[in-house]
Amino acid sequence: MKKFLGLIAAAAMVAAGVAPAMAADVELSGEIKVKHEIKENADLSNATGDGRNYTKQRTRLNAKAKVDDQTTAFISLADVRYWGEDNTVIDTLTVPATHTTKNNPDGTGVHLNEGWLKVDNLLGPVGIKVGRQRLSFGKQRLLGALEWTLEGNRWDALNFQHRSDMVDVDLFFAQLSDTSHTSTDGDDQLNGLYVTLKPVKGQKIDVYAINKQTNTTYDSDLLTPLVYEGANQDFMTYGLRSAGKAGLLDWDAEYATQDGWSNDSGAVQSKQDASAWAIGLGASPTKMIRIGAQAWKADGDKGNTVNNEAFNGLYPTNHFKYGIADYAGSNWSNRQGYGFDVTAKPVKGLKIKAEYVILEAEEDFATGGNDVGHEYNLQVFVSLTEKVKLYVYGAWFNADYDYRSSLVAPLLNDERYEYYGVTIDAKF
Repeated sequence: MKKFLGLIAAAAMVAAGVAPAMAADVELSGEIKVKHEIKENADLSNATGDGRNYTKQRTRLNAKAKVDDQTTAFISLADVRYWGEDNTVIDTLTVPATHTTKNNPDGTGVHLNEGWLKVDNLLGPVGIKVGRQRLSFGKQRLLGALEWTLEGNRWDALNFQHRSDMVDVDLFFAQLSDTSHTSTDGDDQLNGLYVTLKPVKGQKIDVYAINKQTNTTYDSDLLTPLVYEGANQDFMTYGLRSAGKAGLLDWDAEYATQDGWSNDSGAVQSKQDASAWAIGLGASPTKMIRIGAQAWKADGDKGNTVNNEAFNGLYPTNHFKYGIADYAGSNWSNRQGYGFDVTAKPVKGLKIKAEYVILEAEEDFATGGNDVGHEYNLQVFVSLTEKVKLYVYGAWFNADYDYRSSLVAPLLNDERYEYYGVTIDAKF
C-alpha cells in the first residue's frame, strides 16, 4: 500500500513539474488524440440547418508500477474536451484583462480514466483486479471499451481473473451507479462470468453469462439481514461466440439470449425474453486484399404483451459493427441488417476500407414497414510514424421511406445524413 501511495505522489510531482527519483519498475505513458468531425442533416430535415463542425481532443497520462512480483498498480488521468469549450486566451479588451472558462457541458474534462490494483495468483491460479477498469470482451457487441468516443466506457469493478494458454476466465462484479451512500437501495449493478476457450491457435470460443440489475431495492433493518425485493431491471444474458482464422478464411459468429425481468419493481411485472445473433465471414485471396460479409439480427418489442421482447444491447462498442454513421441502427436491439466490405493494404502502413450496409427494424414501425436505410462509407488508416496514426473517414446514410415516415414531420424530411472526420492519434 505504501508503494501504491508513493506512485500517486510521484504522478502528482510529475504533473507539477518536479522530477523525483522514481523506481525503475514505474512506467509512464500517454496519448494525445485529436478528432475533427463534420455532420450534416442529422435531423433529415431540409427545412432547418443543423450542421455540426467541431474538434475534440483526448489527452491521457498513465503510470504503471510493478509493486512486487505479483502486484501491478495502474493510474490513468484523462482530459476530454471540445476545442473552445475551455477558453484560456487572454481577453485584452476587458479591464483588467481576463480569460473565460467554461465547464464542459457533457461532463468531460480531467477525470480518473482508470485506477486499479491487480494481484496475480492470489487464490492459486486466480488473480484479482479491483478499481476503475475496462471490461471489454469478444467482439465488444455487449461489453466494450467504446474508445472511439474519446471518453470510453469504464467500470468500478472487482474482477477475478485466470489466464492460461488454453482458457481465460473473468468473473466480475461492477457497480454502475450508487444513488445513495447511506442506503442499499437504488444501486445499478452489472455482474458476469466470461470464459474464453482457446482449443486451437488462432481460434477462440467464448461462453458468457451476464446479469444486469438497475434500481435494486432491499428490505433491511438492524434485526434482519438484507432481503432482495426487486429491481426495475433484473435479467440474464447468456451467449456463445466463435471466432478465428483457417487458411484464407476468417469468421466471427455470436448468439445471445436474455431471460428475467425487464421490470420487477411495480405492480405490473414484465419479463425480458429476447435473443440476438450476428455473423461475419471474410476471405483474403491475397495478403493485400480482404473481402467480407456480415449479417445480424436482434429482437424488437412486439408490443402486444406486457413483456419486453426487445433485446437489450447492454454497453457495447457499437462503432464499426453496423456501419460507421451510427445513425438509426447502431445498437444490437430491434435491428437487422447485412453488409459487404472490401479492405486493401496496397503498401505498408496504409489500409483502405470501403463498406456498404443495409439496415432494417426487426419490428415494423407504427406507420408501417421496417426499412431503415442504407449506408456507404470509406475509411483510410495511415501509419504516419511508428507511434502516430491517422484515420480519415466519410459515411453517407440514406434513410428509407419507412423510417422517414415514422418521424414527427416526414413531409419536411430529406433522406441523406452525411458524416466526415479525421483523427490523429499519438501514443508514447
